[in-house]
Amino acid sequence: MQSFKFVELLSVNFGRSSDEVVRQQIAFRYNSVKSKLAVLQARLQDVVNLVKIKNPSLLLQLQKPAAGGASSATPGLAPAPAPGSSTMRNSMMSSSSAAFSR
Repeated sequence: MQSFKFVELLSVNFGRSSDEVVRQQIAFRYNSVKSKLAVLQARLQDVVNLVKIKNPSLLLQLQKPAAGGASSATPGLAPAPAPGSSTMRNSMMSSSSAAFSR
């Protein structure tokens, strides 16, 4: 039987926080994510507006509903393809090449 040497690398003592502190932390994190979502939605809307002006046919292609008929979570855009699908790879390649062709 082998014996192993025990080496304590890290020791952390946790203390219990009050319910009010936990509520404040939850509210802060929720509001932080909510504000980030608002910023990203505004940025997405700016991109949609730019595409509408520069290339309306591309916008129509982006807005086409998926074959599954699922409704889009983001107004104005079709749902994203499943990860790993050839559709996703094709759309990623076409969107990245479109971004560099300005």
